[in-house]
Amino acid sequence: MVLCSLQSREAGRGRRGVGGADNYLGAGLCNPPRLVRENAPELNSSVRQRLSATILRAYGSSQRTRSRRGQDLARFSEGRSSLGVRQGLGVATRRRSRLGCPDPAMSGLVRTEPLRGEPPLLVRGDPYSVVVLLQGYAEPDGVDDAVRADGSVTLVLPQAWGSASSHREAPPEGGGAKTALEEAARGPILVDTGGPWAREALLGALAGQGVAPGDVTLVVGTHGHSDHIGNLGLFPTAALLVSHDFCLPGGRYLPHGLGEELPLRLGPGLEVWATPGHGGQRDVSVVVAGTALGTVVVAGDVFERSGDEDSWQALSEDPVAQDRSRKRVLGIADVVVPGHGAPFRVIREAPQPRN
Repeated sequence: MVLCSLQSREAGRGRRGVGGADNYLGAGLCNPPRLVRENAPELNSSVRQRLSATILRAYGSSQRTRSRRGQDLARFSEGRSSLGVRQGLGVATRRRSRLGCPDPAMSGLVRTEPLRGEPPLLVRGDPYSVVVLLQGYAEPDGVDDAVRADGSVTLVLPQAWGSASSHREAPPEGGGAKTALEEAARGPILVDTGGPWAREALLGALAGQGVAPGDVTLVVGTHGHSDHIGNLGLFPTAALLVSHDFCLPGGRYLPHGLGEELPLRLGPGLEVWATPGHGGQRDVSVVVAGTALGTVVVAGDVFERSGDEDSWQALSEDPVAQDRSRKRVLGIADVVVPGHGAPFRVIREAPQPRN
């Protein structure tokens, strides 16, 4: 069919290929009637109407249908980072790509640029600095769709804490979750721990920042996958917030009421957000405001990597919820630390008037 090769001119304007420095994450919803009219003028009006209706039904269905994991081997375009697609592309993703429609999760004119530098990557801030200790990755490994992967590991350091600090107060036994979280956030905070195979790399990266495992006062696990929380055992004296489960050392669990409309405040400009989708309904992200680069969001697998709009749906337990989470993150973040790729800047540009 002539339709499968049509590309929306609005969606394509300014694009240089997925994952590039000028990768536009969205340019509004596609317009099937105009798409057909401009790219297939030889068809009569009756055929164009039927074709437009077919596109609209297919595109709407792709947004309502949860992506299924495909069997396609991960594809890597020239210039893309080594991360790639961790499994197959979902049905909805392939259909949307064929129709030339931008990712609806990325509405508006937004592009990304890689944050230059190799881990450990320091973003200074007051009262909190952010250090990307280990950069996550995911890449094909042999045959049978095997993938080798590990999650990003990030350290949030309070300005008031120093490597010379030797005294740490035990989390209060009688207080509630709010008090306990604020107390835990006074020391080093680790966001995700990588897989158990990265144990030595994690310990070395912490030591490079003057942080011992016993110094870490709070570990946040963005979701419960093994490549993100595989080293929790290194931090028995830290409070743990894994997905929505918050517990103090020794296994004392406290309710806290986290929800999409109710973030957890850990300190000035430091919050934990509920960002459901990738691993289900209980994923979280850490939001750090006041850095030299603006607001940094450590997003777990809400974003696999920069330029992942062709692949994230296939890995999502709830694409509708994750689409919502991605929009919320893009609405506030100046820098995103994704789960399986390099940190990237979020650059918003004023929409261009349409003729």
